[in-house]
Amino acid sequence: MRRRTFLALGTSAAIAGCNTTSNPSDAGKQTEQNSTAGSPNKTNTEFDRSVQIGPKDVYAKEYQLLNIPYSERPQWFSNPFRYPSDPQDPELVDGWPNSSMADIQGQTGHHPLRTTRSLGQLSDWYRMTGNEAYLSKAQEIRDKLINEYTTIVNNSFYFNYGFDFQIKTEYIRKAPWFSGMAQGTGLSAFVSWYEATGDDKWLADAESVYNSFTDIKEDGSSPYVSYAESGHLWLAEYPEPDGGIKVLNGFVIGLWGPFEYWLVTGDEHAKRLVQAYITTIEQNAMNWRNKGETSYYDLTSTDPAPEHYHRLHVFQFRQLAKYSGEEYFAQAAHKYLQDRPNLDYARCGDLRCN
Repeated sequence: MRRRTFLALGTSAAIAGCNTTSNPSDAGKQTEQNSTAGSPNKTNTEFDRSVQIGPKDVYAKEYQLLNIPYSERPQWFSNPFRYPSDPQDPELVDGWPNSSMADIQGQTGHHPLRTTRSLGQLSDWYRMTGNEAYLSKAQEIRDKLINEYTTIVNNSFYFNYGFDFQIKTEYIRKAPWFSGMAQGTGLSAFVSWYEATGDDKWLADAESVYNSFTDIKEDGSSPYVSYAESGHLWLAEYPEPDGGIKVLNGFVIGLWGPFEYWLVTGDEHAKRLVQAYITTIEQNAMNWRNKGETSYYDLTSTDPAPEHYHRLHVFQFRQLAKYSGEEYFAQAAHKYLQDRPNLDYARCGDLRCN
């Protein structure tokens, strides 16, 4: 039997993990219900604008991305619905470890998503209070992350996962491996610190993290988190040699990094990159839908995800509708909500999820 794991590389609600098993014959299979549920997928003729990202030409619809202040930005460091947590006592923060470790599948190793979320939390608290203690701790975390837990390839920063990991397929990622979700969270954290302090050190770090998104996969020999498939650009939470398992929540969380990089820098290439990612999600939105049931966590297998992921998918489609200006995502959110109308959907500021 193939081990199936819903683990904590994603939302905080899943940090402890939820292990299940299923028939290996499900891998790579997509049911007729899944492929036809709800509105039909849009055809490539609707996405006839292409842009060059790295060595690849990919579809990129010209969404009118919304320019928003920090308080409304989508990336989250402590709460999926973006509300910053109350600042902790600076004396307690001073005792934080400078890297986050995790016990995963029988191993202990560095967990960069947790480390970069700590970095982002500190930026929220620094902005809220102006207390230099949060900046001091952030600099310690940054130094350890870059000096000890980052792989540098062609001026691109990749944050190392320090344990082997298997999910959904037979493939085992050997440490160090890399994730588009951790890259996106880290990019948002570095961008936030640059914006808060004006220190070009944080901008230089952000640029190096951003570069990892444009290192488009061409072979199995180099790190990557982005890859092109049939003209669409994917961001992989769990990269594999032939691409990834196409996890929805990790894709969306990851792309907020380049989105917020564009917001702060005005970089037009980053805008096109984000448009390409969002185009891929729009094209595939109904493939993650499981009509009348909880949506799929990924596109590799056909079992429903835990309910908290379904709630998160509804919220993420609402975010995409707001920040891209594309009404189709609001329609997708409504369909997903109709599939499980009795879940405890959160109220999300002006992004109401109920």
